[in-house]
Amino acid sequence: GRLRRDSAENIDAGVGETYQNLQCTEVPLFRNAAHTIGKLLPAISKFFGSCIAYEFTARNVGDYAHKLWLRAVAGKGLNRAVFAAWYWHTDYARPRRDNDGPFTPEELDYRDTVMLKGHEFPLGLDGKLIPRLQVIHQRKGRVDLSDIAVGYHLSDEQLYFLRDVIEDANGDMSQVDCEFPYSPEVAFATAGRKLVPPNVMD
Repeated sequence: GRLRRDSAENIDAGVGETYQNLQCTEVPLFRNAAHTIGKLLPAISKFFGSCIAYEFTARNVGDYAHKLWLRAVAGKGLNRAVFAAWYWHTDYARPRRDNDGPFTPEELDYRDTVMLKGHEFPLGLDGKLIPRLQVIHQRKGRVDLSDIAVGYHLSDEQLYFLRDVIEDANGDMSQVDCEFPYSPEVAFATAGRKLVPPNVMD
C-alpha cells in the first residue's frame, strides 16, 4: 500500500483505506473530553474505509482515553488498541559521551524490565508484518498487543538517551513514563504533573 497525506477540506480524502490521525494530546484531562472529541469528529471523513487514529499523550486511569483503550482491548466497539513504544523511534538514542559514567543499577533494572515486558516492533524494513506476526495474522485475522509483548533489549544508545530524559525530568520517573512509556500499563499508570489547571483548559 501507499500512504497519502491529505486534509479534511478534500471531500475525497476518505476514498480507499485512509488513516486519519486525530491528535487529542491532553483532551482526556478536559472535564468534558467526550463532548470535545465529539465536536472534532465532523472534520473527519465519513467515507467507507476511512480509519481514525486517536492519539493521546496525557492519560489517567479512568479518564476518557483509558475507557476507550479498555473497550478496544476487550474487543468491544469498532476501535482497536494500538501501543507504540518509545524505543521504536530511531531518534530516541544517542552515542556515549566522554563524561558518561557506567550505567547505574537503576538503569540496568530498567533495561531488564523492558527485556521482560517490552513490545517488539511489528514491522520489517519492507513495511509489512515481520514473518512471525504474519503467521499469527493469517491464523486469526489480526495481531494483538499480547502478540508483540515478547520483551525488547534496549541498546546502550537508547539507555544514554533515557538518561538524558530522566535528567530533564529531575529524576521524576512518573514524568518519564508518561512521555516515554515502555508498555500500555505504564502509560496509564501515571499522567505526570498537570502543568495547566483544568479550569483554564476548560
